[in-house]
Formats: sequence, C-alpha cells, structure tokens
Amino acid sequence: MPGVHSHTPQLAVIDNRGLPVRDVAYWRAPDAIISEARVTVQQHDTPGRLVAQRDPRFFAPTSRPNLATVYSLSGVVLFTDSIDAGWRLGLPGEDGQTQEHWDGRGSHWKNDYDEQRRRTAIHERARDADRQTIERLTYADNTGQFAARNQCGWLIRHDDTAGTLHLQEYGLRGTLLIQTRHFLDSLQRPDWPSSLDARNDLLEPGEGFQTVSRHGPSGELHHQIDARGHRQSWQFDKAGQLQRLHLQLKSQPTGQTILHSLCYNAAGQIESQTAGNGAITSSQFDPTNSRLQRRVTDRIGRGRLQELSYQYDPGGNVVRVQDHTQPTRHFANQRVEAISLYTYDSLSQLTSATGREAMGQSIRPELPDLAPNPGDSSRLLNYTEHYEYDRGGNLILLRHESGHPGQAHRRAFMVAEDSNRALPWDEQQPPDFACGFDANGNLQGLHPQGQHMLWTGQSQLQQITHVSRQDDESDAEYYRYDHQRLRVRKQHRSLANRVTHVRDVRYLPGLEIRTRDDSEHLEVITAGQVRCLHWVTPPPDDIRQDQLRYSLDDHLGSSTLELDEQADIISHEGYYPYGGTAWWAARNEVEASYKTIRYSGKERDASGLYDYGLRYYAPWLCRWICSDPAGAVDGLNLYGFCENNPISRIDPDGQMWQEHSERASLLDDALEQFLNNEQSLIASYGLPTIAPQQPQQDDDEESRSDPGSPGSSYSHHSSSELSPGSPASPGSPTAIQNDTLSVLQASAPQLLYRWNNKNLLIRDNFGGKVYRADRRTPQEIARLGFNPSTEFTAIPKMVSGDALIVAASLEGALFYAAQSFHPYYLYEIDATNLSGVSLAENLALNSQKMYEHAGISINPDFLDISLVDQTGQALWMDEVHVHHDDLASVGSSFRSLGQMEDEKDRIRNLRI
Repeated sequence: MPGVHSHTPQLAVIDNRGLPVRDVAYWRAPDAIISEARVTVQQHDTPGRLVAQRDPRFFAPTSRPNLATVYSLSGVVLFTDSIDAGWRLGLPGEDGQTQEHWDGRGSHWKNDYDEQRRRTAIHERARDADRQTIERLTYADNTGQFAARNQCGWLIRHDDTAGTLHLQEYGLRGTLLIQTRHFLDSLQRPDWPSSLDARNDLLEPGEGFQTVSRHGPSGELHHQIDARGHRQSWQFDKAGQLQRLHLQLKSQPTGQTILHSLCYNAAGQIESQTAGNGAITSSQFDPTNSRLQRRVTDRIGRGRLQELSYQYDPGGNVVRVQDHTQPTRHFANQRVEAISLYTYDSLSQLTSATGREAMGQSIRPELPDLAPNPGDSSRLLNYTEHYEYDRGGNLILLRHESGHPGQAHRRAFMVAEDSNRALPWDEQQPPDFACGFDANGNLQGLHPQGQHMLWTGQSQLQQITHVSRQDDESDAEYYRYDHQRLRVRKQHRSLANRVTHVRDVRYLPGLEIRTRDDSEHLEVITAGQVRCLHWVTPPPDDIRQDQLRYSLDDHLGSSTLELDEQADIISHEGYYPYGGTAWWAARNEVEASYKTIRYSGKERDASGLYDYGLRYYAPWLCRWICSDPAGAVDGLNLYGFCENNPISRIDPDGQMWQEHSERASLLDDALEQFLNNEQSLIASYGLPTIAPQQPQQDDDEESRSDPGSPGSSYSHHSSSELSPGSPASPGSPTAIQNDTLSVLQASAPQLLYRWNNKNLLIRDNFGGKVYRADRRTPQEIARLGFNPSTEFTAIPKMVSGDALIVAASLEGALFYAAQSFHPYYLYEIDATNLSGVSLAENLALNSQKMYEHAGISINPDFLDISLVDQTGQALWMDEVHVHHDDLASVGSSFRSLGQMEDEKDRIRNLRI
C-alpha cells in the first residue's frame, strides 16, 4: 500500500495572463490505495478580476459557485453571493465610500458622513422593522480643550450597540490613554438619537468604567489602571520583549510579580519563564522549524507538574502527545496511558485520534462529571475517534469507540446539497436546512429539540434560549457587542420558584466584572495567563479572597492545569481533538465552578459554545455556528474549523487559522525582531551572515562598470547622477553582498535581483501587487496617471530618477490612509514589470547599507529607540519605492479599490 502522501502533488494552473485558474490537490485516506483529485476553480473577467470561485463539491460549471463577485467599472466590489453566507449588495458613493448596503436577510444599512467624509452614524433597518440608528460617532475639533489631550480630529465618543465609549485622551503616537465605557440601561438594541442629552438618558447612571493606560515610545503598553483601580505594569527589554509582569490590587499597598525571568530564542519564542508562584516553565523548540518539542513545568523542590512531549510528521502535523508526569493506569480491564495519537489524510485533515476520557461521557455539549482529585487519573478510559469528510471539507461522520461499551456512539451530519451548511441527523429523517439556518447562514438552534438562537442584523449572536416557557419568562443568555464586534456584556437570566436569577458579566480592558443577583460581586483581573479573583462581597466558602489562578497551557493554548499562589493544583482538564472536555478534576467544586477559560484559551459559555471574539464555536458540532465574517479568507468552506486539523492549528479570533508554531513571515520578522535577532534572521533564510563592515572595493573594475554583469550597480534604470535627497555614493557592493545576491538570484530568478547605485537591493521585476493611497480620484488617475512622489521625509529616495511611494501590502496602504481623515483612495497596481526597492527587505537582508542610507542609528546605546521611531510611518506601511517611469513604459495596470472606509476604521480601532 502506498504512503498517504505518495503521488499527491499540489498543482497550480495559471492562465496566459498569469492569473491562477485551478488548484489541484490529491486526497487519500490513510488506508486507501487510490488518490482522488480535488479541484478548486477560480474564474476571472476580462480585466483580470476574480468573479467566481468553486470548491471541489461545486466544480461543475453548471453548479452555483461558492462565491460570486460583481464589480463596478472602477473595480469596487458591488455584490457578493456566497452559498454559505448569502448575498450582500453595496452602494458606494462618488468617493468610493459605502453609502448603503443590503443583505439576504432583508436588512438595510445606511452610513452618514460629515464634511470631511468621516462616518458619523450607521442606520439599520431589519426586515419588517423600523429604522434604528445603531451607532453614532463624534469627533473633536481643534479647540484648546481638545488640543490639550491630543484629541483634535480624533474620535472622542462612539455610541454602539452595547453603550457609549468615551475616548478622552490620546498620546502623541495616537495611542489611546484614557477611555470610559458606559453600558446601556437596558438590554434592548438602541436607537441612538442625535441629541447628546437624549443619548445619555439611555445609559446607566454613574461615572462609567474608566481605564487609564500608559505606553512606551513604540506604542507598547507599559502601565494600566483598570476600571476598578487595579494596576498592571509590563517591563520590556531593549528588544521589546516582555521581561516582567506586575499586579497591584487597589486594596493592596504593594503589588506582586506575576511573571518574570522570561528567556527567548532567536525566533522570539519563550524558552523559559517563572511564574509568581515559583513554577518554572521551560519549552524546547526544533531549531530547524521552530516547532514545540517539549514543555515542562517544575516546582522547585516539590516535583514536576507537567511534562508534555510532541512528535510531528514531515508536514508539521502533530502525531503524538504524551504527558510524562501521568503514570500508566489499569482500569476496566485496559491499560490507560497519558498518550494521544493522531493520523491524517493527504490534505492534513484529522482522520483518527486516541486519548483518555471520563466514565459517563455521551453526545452532549455539557461538561462531564467533575472528578474530586486533580492528581488522580485512575478512573479514565481509552477512546478512539474516527472522522470522515466530504469533498468540501465538511465533517459527515464521527465514530467514537470507548473502553466502556456504553460510551461508544456515532454522530452523523448531513450537508446541504447547495451549500456547506450542515446539521446533525439520525440517518433517517433528513434535517430541514431552510429552518435550520437563516439567509445569512446563521444557525438557528443548538439542538433539534430547542435552544433557539436570535441574531442581530449584523449576524452577531444576540440571544440563546435555554428553556422556553409559554406563560412565563424563559431561561436565556443575552450578548452585547461593541463597535469592533467584540463581546462586552453577557447576561444569563433563569427562573426558579417564580424568582428570576440574573448573572451578569461585563468585559473591560484587563477586567471582568461578574455579578450574581444581589449576593455576589466579583472582579476578575486578567493578566496574561493569570486571573485574580477579587470579591467585593464576601467570597464563597472553600475559596480565598484575591485568589490567583495560574493557567498552564498546551501547544494550542488550552488550559490544562490551574495552579494557585503556592503552585498547588486547583484543576486539571483534558480535551477531545475538536475541543470538547474529555475529563476534568478539581480539588473542590466551588473552585471548579469559577473556571471559565478552557479550550484554546477561550471562554466557555453556559450553552457549551466557545467565544472566539468574532464568532462562536460549537465543539460537539466540530464547526462554527455561523459563516466566516471575514469572507473566504480562510477557504471556501465558511464553517470549517481549522480546515479539519484542530490538533496542529489554532484560530485566534474566528477569522483565519494558523499553525500553532507558525513563524513570522519575512516582513514580520524584519519589522518585529530585526533589532534583536539580525544574524539569526539572516541565517534562517539560508543567506550568508552580513557583518557590519566598511565597503570593500571590488578588484574587478570592469564588472563594476559593465551594465550587463550580474553584480553590477548599474542598469537601464541607473543614472550617472544621484537624485536629489539621496546620500553620497555608497561605493560598490561588498563580497558578502554579492554572495547574498547570488542566493536570491538562484531562489527567485524571475524577480531579477541586483544592487542599485545606492547599494540597495532592488528587484527589476518587483512582482505581485503593490498598493497606493492617493487623494486623487480614479477618474484623474485613469486620465493623467500617478504623479511622482516628491516628499521623502522618513526614508530618502531608494531609487534613481522619479519614484512613486507605494506599499507592499494593502494593509500598509490602509495604515497610511488611516493616519488622516482626508478622503484617500486605495489603488492596486500590477508590479510584475516594475522596478522597485523594499524597505523591509533591505532591513532584513542588507541592513548595514540600509542603515547608512536612511540615517538609522546602530549605536548600542540607542537600541531602545525602536526602528519604527527612526523610520516614521515608512516601516509600518511596508514602504516600497518603484521607478515612476516604469508605470508608463511597461503599461502597468491598476485598479481602484475605492476609499475602503470600513477598513480604515478597523485600522484606527486597532490603534485604539
């Protein structure tokens, strides 16, 4: 039998325009002989825009595509139709900003803007409902009261669906220093009036919840006082890496160290750290690929708490995990070891898993029974699970085999014929997909028998009804979100003996305020992986006031062990591959009831759902309960969880998965780790080490003057004179630089790497797309073209002759545009035949000459001045300088992306 990956290449088909039109993957199960081709199709229109995408289930041309897109004449997306998420229609204004948009549920939104084209209000009209103003935004003018707090032109009040956020002071770099959150006085969705007084009447009385922050010169958070006066402080080394975390409760005269003595490897991964309770955690990583191999937590003089070892297949999939601190047990006539094994198909989808589980497990979202002793694993059983998927990556069958006959079961899922929407079924009566999902693909009930869910017009989960009553109040849980779509309030209401009991949670920066009726008021201070439980009311029995709970996590960030201040075990928990709890134990039930952070470091709600930030995950369904809010950025199946590889991948916020050991890209490394790990960074890309040295003269004078030689500093773009604003002639490339060039030319010959006359690394065929933020309209650009850039304030011009400043990524151009409230347009430019120089690439691969060219200090005494501080916005925007003449001479095409105001707001909110 062939290996699972034998004769299973990944193929990409490119048309004569260089556009991808087919991706072919070959699927084979571990026990199969024949592989099966699975084809993903991309269809482009005449201008080269992606208009249709199909996954292997909908490969036939007659089938409806997974995602269809319609563009305006200027290239702005007008209409999308997704088989999973439904259709959406947008109406942009003359400046490209979205004026109105509609969706398949019949909802309609309209945006208001001020004279500076800043959004000031969002109006929503749901189907068969009156129009409501769900958000209002207020900006500061340039009067003295705002200037004193650096608020001029910035957002100072944001009324959203959870309440009001006041943004009361900004730093010089635009970081938010003081913010105050006011919650609505009611759980009803607001209709914000225009009057400030009328808006204030909708809020809870009182001063609100104020958070004060202080940041370093590079924007990193150094100090924070939360809404209840508790203080946290972070200390960093000169490389910007965390070294110490300190917490001081409001009631304490002095604070305590929560985390200290952090040591990092060259990739920025933490190799060792010491918690405030004395527990020392050490991690070993494979130096060739940065994968975690071993994680050990010790208590000095008191034994080992945890020792996890990991093994991988050549593709990076985790195939074995063992906890060496857990002894081998014998229970129910079987040998039970703390070892989990995993197998995968050729597409890296999990096909089987083995592990340990508690007695009494069944198909349910509830937690298993709590075991009384967290150190006792004597009553755990072996289990094996098998998984089967369809051609679209939907789980269709889960078979669970257990060491106890009564715990074996199977779960079948039926997938809709025209989408990736799936529901559990008993393999008899097919489920009703029309009732099971709304038009936007939101699941309507957690179970066929009930637990109905309500969604907002923006497809955010608003309510889950746990127990429905016709003649009395139902038991339900309610959720409210801020303008960034993040949950800021949760309220659970239940009826018992005709008395309504209310549990309320409010989420604030670094703080959760949890109340239960009028009997309990708990403040949970969150400091990294540590949670401090501070009761305003008397604490319950069996748990001490101001208890610190340290979480020990596995490779996915799942909380496996909780420790107290003395490093004694509070709780111990194990998980199934798709996130359900397989077993758990705690030293008492009271402490166990206050554990909320579990699988993947996320909060588990009473319903069994996990809150990932932008959507919810149901571990017993092994999928998300709504479509991806970011669209098809994570594949064409908008419900799939980590592409069916939950052991080797994580999803930080519900938008896109990543490998659990994923290293930063070349650009990220250049931006974030360059100052600390320059030589290791260079070596990690297989390049010769570039040591700081003076330029050397090449003995071969002819090679320097010959424009056709590979190492020449001159080409058809070079000029005998340096352009204005450029530094003096830097001399010839060094021998080490030419070694670097040889490696690059061999690895990417199509980009035509060389050294220009400024001794900077240049690509004559830059390749791919670059992006430009420009205040000129698409009509002007189409008629007159781009004007050459004239201001090179942060970075001197990196090419000779006229240059155009662009960004290597759309995110970089958006960052630049978001710094101003002027109406910038975003453009995508084909850089296939453009010649250009990348700032980040030269910082990573040509540091000495880039430092000299940009005037960057490399004095060790000034390493605490970050690279960002010395390059202005250029580094954050991924700055690239391309030859302006190339735009016309090679006929480089471009398209307008509109003004993308929503994305600019997202960037601004990230800075907040």
